Amino acid sequence: MIDLHSSPSFGKSNTLAGSNNSYSLGPSFHAETINDACWVDGCGCTYLLTGSNDCSVRLSKFEGNKFVSTRELPPHESCVRGVCLSRHSSSSSSSLLVTCGGKLSMEFYLLDDQDSTGSVSLLCSYRTLSGKTTSIDHRMNTVRAVTLLPQDKRSHLVVSGDSDGNLHVCIISELRASARKTTIGSILQGNGRPALCLELIRCSDKVLAFVGTTSGEISVWVFPGSVICDDDNEVYLGEGTIPTSPLSTFKAHQSGVNGLSVSLIESQTSSSDDKFSVVVCSVGDDQALSTCVLDFTNDNKQHQFELKRERLVISQCASASALKAVKIISDASSGIHRVYTTGHDEKLTLWHLDINSDEVSLSFIASSPIGTEGCCIDCVCIKQSDGSEDEIIAIGGEGVELQQRSANSIFFVQPPNSKRQTAFNHSRYRYHQIG
Repeated sequence: MIDLHSSPSFGKSNTLAGSNNSYSLGPSFHAETINDACWVDGCGCTYLLTGSNDCSVRLSKFEGNKFVSTRELPPHESCVRGVCLSRHSSSSSSSLLVTCGGKLSMEFYLLDDQDSTGSVSLLCSYRTLSGKTTSIDHRMNTVRAVTLLPQDKRSHLVVSGDSDGNLHVCIISELRASARKTTIGSILQGNGRPALCLELIRCSDKVLAFVGTTSGEISVWVFPGSVICDDDNEVYLGEGTIPTSPLSTFKAHQSGVNGLSVSLIESQTSSSDDKFSVVVCSVGDDQALSTCVLDFTNDNKQHQFELKRERLVISQCASASALKAVKIISDASSGIHRVYTTGHDEKLTLWHLDINSDEVSLSFIASSPIGTEGCCIDCVCIKQSDGSEDEIIAIGGEGVELQQRSANSIFFVQPPNSKRQTAFNHSRYRYHQIG
């Protein structure tokens, strides 16, 4: 049985009142499509950050398996195309929130994780040094952030991709020494094709950036994973450490790469930092789900990564229509990895990803209906009062739908497929109209 739930309507105080309704759409908080969403899992508080074509950004608090309040961040002048967060550790008291969109705008906020009301303050804004006037059509399409070492400097690497195919690279410190409310960054020239999506992942002492463009290609860039601090307590990357070209590029789709997700795969044969593998899953308008496993070696003497092997598997006809978003969930404890995809077919599909030393395979498990064309997806695990963990999947589009299932039961039942499908379908589904 599929049980449908949603949050009841917000009152004037933006706090949810109790309701026994099993299904309620509620009012709209975003007037247009939600382009990006990410979970913010702080100290005892969980939020969902969403950005929309209507120029608005919302931070909604999730508690007791429902949204209980929402906060609107300052709107952009044009559409909001990307949102993300970066957080140093579980002991950190703040999270960096980043939003980007039209006219090459990018805003940086600090969320106070210890404040139960979700206090947010503006840290700074990004501005380009170009003398050209930017139009609404010239926009940041995607943004991601990752922490940098050392942790006591509380700095973050932020990379965004624009409609000209360029990458904008910023170093943002939570402990800003100056009172400037604007920041500038480095602009890396791309291949001229608009960047549609990107992901960052820390590997050893470096950060890998994966950028998908309208050409169907995914490029791999290598950035330093630490900063240098000067006498004025300003942080920056070392001279000559910012790359001028990608380490590698591979063709993943026949058309644009709409979404991608990456995960570090722990080696089952070696625990050394000298060798590691990264899996990249991507989706596109060609209805394909592409999986590429990249095997790297870390040359400690030369302080650089070397790509040793590339294994690309393309699952054609993975959907009846264009796919827009994908998310990898890597389970290091069990070695079992799963992938979620969504798109114009209004379905959430679960795949089993199997990776070994010689082979990469992706197999369909099950799919479930959703109430919107999925444009973005993100997952978070939340511990319940009985000690179990539930996996909450947020799918953004014309609103946000939440699908909830026990993280402890997925894939515990082995083939035949019908049993695995039953375990998937015995989940709880919620639709929250916050967009």
